[in-house]
Amino acid sequence: MSEEALLSLLKDDVNIAVADRVYLEFLRTPGVFPYIVFDVDGTDPVLAHDAGSKLSRRSFRIECWGTGPLQARTVADAVRKKLQGFIGTAAGVRVDGIIILEGGRTESTMPDDGDQTPSSMRLLLIAMWFEDLNN
Repeated sequence: MSEEALLSLLKDDVNIAVADRVYLEFLRTPGVFPYIVFDVDGTDPVLAHDAGSKLSRRSFRIECWGTGPLQARTVADAVRKKLQGFIGTAAGVRVDGIIILEGGRTESTMPDDGDQTPSSMRLLLIAMWFEDLNN
């Protein structure tokens, strides 16, 4: 599915310094910054006049976390550079295009789990048009 395609794109890019810390849906092991967490935000079928389209459009919410705003922005910039306008195949999924819908908001937080390390998150919202080649 498209989640595996996005995971593959983010993990296979040497320019994204956190490639070994990309998580789908939630952070599995807390504590190591920076990291990326992403999740599906919504899915819509792509309607075509010939009714033969197998394309879908899926929106993703990508959170780029760092120990401060600069580190979070650096990670988000690398993700943006990799994904914006991508067309190709990843993890058995044909990606017909990716656009950044929103990508400028940074939030700073203080964890409530006893760890007093402040952190910042840069949010990216993307849309991906895709067709699963395995189905």
